[in-house]
Amino acid sequence: MSMLSALAPAIPRWRQSLQTLIVAPRDTATTAFGGVALLVALGDTLTKQIAMNLVPASGATLGFLPDRIRLLPVMNDQAAFGIGLGTYTWEINVIVTVATIALIMGVCRDLAAVDPWAPRILGLLSGAALGNLISLTLSPGGVPDFIAITLMGGREIIMNLADMAAYLGIALIGRLVWSILKAMKEAKKYGPQARRGRLMGGG
Repeated sequence: MSMLSALAPAIPRWRQSLQTLIVAPRDTATTAFGGVALLVALGDTLTKQIAMNLVPASGATLGFLPDRIRLLPVMNDQAAFGIGLGTYTWEINVIVTVATIALIMGVCRDLAAVDPWAPRILGLLSGAALGNLISLTLSPGGVPDFIAITLMGGREIIMNLADMAAYLGIALIGRLVWSILKAMKEAKKYGPQARRGRLMGGG
């Protein structure tokens, strides 16, 4: 199966959602989601270009925490979290990224009704995915990473702005889960009473 045929079912919905997102936001949830997603994606793309063109290949310190954080431009040809997927790593990355963005757009409004922060949290995740999708399109050889962080034990991980936004979004998913569980509990508690009220009122 070719990449285009695999993406075909998701493209119409993704395109329609993207047009709504950029051209004519219809509600505050879409506006918040789109604002955060585009800010992350554009910021990620800009910082990658700056790092790759201005930071020396040997790396550079930022002037603070030099033993922990430095700039080191590298090209990451692996999938998310450094996982290799063989010959079709690039194609799988693109398919998974597009599917992730489409899925997030599809649930954004529903989750916004449960948690007003949902569009911003999902915007972080979608913007991160979009930023790396742009990088995959511009540089099929890999995604630029440039923020090197030394962990305990001396192990160093290298990421970009999109990765940081994704990690922050994943951390905030806990808030979304709590909000969903709370809404489910309230619906279970008050749902039967609300239905009886509608029946008695003739509504």
